[in-house]
Amino acid sequence: MTGHKNHTSPNALTGETGVYMTSGIIPANQLANTTGNGATSSCGSSLDPTNRFRIMSDTDGTSTDSLPGYDPLTGYNLPYCPTAFDTSIHKSIRIGNCGTSAKAEVLFYTMMVHPQNALLSVYYAIVAQSPLHALADNPSFVIRVARQSISGMWQQISDTLCYAISSNVADSGVDGWHNYSTANGNGLYRDWHKATINLSNYLYEQVRIEIYMSDCGISGHYGYCYVTGDCQSTGFNLTGCNAGASQEVSTITAPADMINYVWYKSNVNGYNIHGLIVVPDSVGFTQLTPDSSTDNSYTCTLNDFMVTQGADSGLFTNNMVFRCDMTSAMDPTKPYVTKLYSRVINNKPIMAIDTTKTCQGGLTLSNLSYIPNNTDAVDTAATQWWFFNNGHTDSTIGANTSYQFDTSGNYDIRVRSFYRDDHNCYSDSTYTVNIHYDTGTFTSVTVNTPDPYTWHDQTYTDPGTYTYDYVDSLGCSSTDTLHLTLLENCIINTTNLPYFDNFDAYTSSTTANTGVEPPCWKLAHQDVPMTDEDKPMIYYNPETAHSNNYSLILNKRGIYAMPYVDTNICNLTLSFYLMQPQNTHQLQVGVMSDLNDPNSFAPVASINNSSTGFEYVEVDFTPYTGNGHYIAFRNTLAPDNSGDFSCNHIDDLMIEKSPSPNSIETSKPDKHHSLTLHPNPTTGKLTIRTNEKVIRVNVFDYTGRCVASFERQTTVDLSWLATGLYTLRVTLPERIEVRRVVKQ
Repeated sequence: MTGHKNHTSPNALTGETGVYMTSGIIPANQLANTTGNGATSSCGSSLDPTNRFRIMSDTDGTSTDSLPGYDPLTGYNLPYCPTAFDTSIHKSIRIGNCGTSAKAEVLFYTMMVHPQNALLSVYYAIVAQSPLHALADNPSFVIRVARQSISGMWQQISDTLCYAISSNVADSGVDGWHNYSTANGNGLYRDWHKATINLSNYLYEQVRIEIYMSDCGISGHYGYCYVTGDCQSTGFNLTGCNAGASQEVSTITAPADMINYVWYKSNVNGYNIHGLIVVPDSVGFTQLTPDSSTDNSYTCTLNDFMVTQGADSGLFTNNMVFRCDMTSAMDPTKPYVTKLYSRVINNKPIMAIDTTKTCQGGLTLSNLSYIPNNTDAVDTAATQWWFFNNGHTDSTIGANTSYQFDTSGNYDIRVRSFYRDDHNCYSDSTYTVNIHYDTGTFTSVTVNTPDPYTWHDQTYTDPGTYTYDYVDSLGCSSTDTLHLTLLENCIINTTNLPYFDNFDAYTSSTTANTGVEPPCWKLAHQDVPMTDEDKPMIYYNPETAHSNNYSLILNKRGIYAMPYVDTNICNLTLSFYLMQPQNTHQLQVGVMSDLNDPNSFAPVASINNSSTGFEYVEVDFTPYTGNGHYIAFRNTLAPDNSGDFSCNHIDDLMIEKSPSPNSIETSKPDKHHSLTLHPNPTTGKLTIRTNEKVIRVNVFDYTGRCVASFERQTTVDLSWLATGLYTLRVTLPERIEVRRVVKQ
């Protein structure tokens, strides 16, 4: 039975169709035992004519059907049409039926292959029982492409254009197979699948697509299938230039529904001979990188039209050859590649400018734009200019080629051509230029005497304004200016000891968390990265101040140095009140000889004494033997701890001269202000002899840690202390006395 199909759709199949019936089953050696992904052997057999096939619709069914348009034998789970692939398809052909007569049907379609119909999409779904007979006796489905031999016989074209599957291998849930069991029987059905058949290698030949469905060869089990399909061109579709796009020239679209796509461009300019695209094999192609390997379109830009080989390497061309390697398959286990070529014409102007800059903000532009396919012309693309900077609104200056900028900076120059082709194809490019004024830099620095300041490899120790003239990287003469201020009051003069600082004199702020940097302190080294807010800061907070309302807070790990001390620090004693919120925080007190060298920090005492309130600390610098002039604090962490923060609150800081070594001896008393310790050395009880009222007694060990405190007592018990040298700080109504005591 043969005939012709009328068509109105541009994608309609045109050609001769027919059906044959046979009582024979495809031999077992031509139906390989596969896993449902296709056979690896050849397909086909001699088929004898008779029988019929049926046209199915997605609306077929009666009012008694639970789901019209669905196969009732599968429990209405399999639709008659491949709606999951294409909702516009409303018809399919059923091959075979649910009879068990050991018959087979084949639907064939004969066509002349040409570029407009060379890509076929065949959709199919299978319903079959799986009796687990010998492979040749099971219901089977075959789809293949054949062409006529000289003798007139139709023969299979190639192994890749054949797909065969037997219900013997069908398992529920595998490769789209499902079990069904209804009143009409039970078996397996396979969801709609799609076979892509690319016939572009057989242009202008007659081919025949054959779809075969057989029953069980022993007459007890049936098989049938539904098929439909469409065709499309295997050529490229070019959209032309997108109007106003900055770099896009054209979008190339390859046929859809392939497995994947790989895009290439030629390494030389494209050309053709008698309509056929020619690219020498010795030149080859360069692979492009679209967003996805499943993307069947590629948007070429101006950069794709640059020649990369030969005499024109580095130049833009007016045309380029693009290639797409498309992978398709009828049998999923046998993919094959088809190559498509297209020559794309570039009518987009190539924008280029030359700039001449002056050192006083002037700029002159020269138009070097050209149109690639106008090889005899230069400066043929009329150009207008815009200038804009830092997101400001465009400042249009028309076709002017010079401009005077008011300030230095990096400016974006936006250039657009007036040229238009048939696709309204114009170019739009942006260039960045640096505009320079001879302003140089101005630096204002305040330093502590007697520290020198180095600027442009020169050392300055006197206050004043200094200039430095030089030629910058743009060839412009520039002048840098330095204003140097020396803080002479940032010296601790030991002739005026004791030095006392409760940090109340630097700010009158009453706003919490608003810090003020003490003017004579310096962040000498950052053990961890810091911002300006991490420098030593004085904060208003009565809760974190020992007296009054202000205290100094060291917040991050680093070295913080006090002002310059004009004498040897080993003769001094430092005392202060310290609050450490956490026991992981540690404060080292030491001396620095060079504020630019963190290795010059020599620790004298380490304090790790977590407390919710302030505790008195005293550090005797007698053990220090160096020549440093800066008392420094290193904010750090206790051993086996890590982190950036080490918070220490400092208040009521005092520097005094250390008592002489003989201060532990009893000297000649002053009858009004004498203070002695008895007995010294002591094994326990220690009496403070003075004719003044004792307010407080603090006892410190050799590290500066306060180990005992007594209020309004003249006799203190030190029996529980370890043997060694201790410092007593006795607070009297009008002064503080410091004495040494030896505990035995």
